[in-house]
Amino acid sequence: MIGNHCLYNLPRCKLLPLRLFLIFIVLDGYDISAIGWPHDHPHTIEAVKILNEKNPNLDKNSPNGLVDLERRFLKFNGGVGKEQLEWLDKTLQDATKSNQKVVVCCHIPLDPGATSEVSLKFSPLKTSIAAGNIKNRH
Repeated sequence: MIGNHCLYNLPRCKLLPLRLFLIFIVLDGYDISAIGWPHDHPHTIEAVKILNEKNPNLDKNSPNGLVDLERRFLKFNGGVGKEQLEWLDKTLQDATKSNQKVVVCCHIPLDPGATSEVSLKFSPLKTSIAAGNIKNRH
């Protein structure tokens, strides 16, 4: 991003070769969620179904009894829906073909190695990310 500090110090012709073109993707990590949607919304219904199947606690915000990656199935977490995942996979494939760099952002961490289990989205990404096309940076 060229700004006034850059332009005060270097002529534009010296800056242009330094530009990097990045694709920034911001995912809705609460697309599938028990919070934020009306109670009868299909995304709420899907999230509640997942929570009831994966978290036996009455308090769905409690990780009691859940171990390892099971601890992600908490009401305050969510998931990326199928439509977003399909779009993300196509976008990543196109970026790979064009040799473009991509930054993927999401409120809920995407990589189990980046946080504790209770802070993960419901399911791992089954897209080009999983194939290693994006490197995790902490």
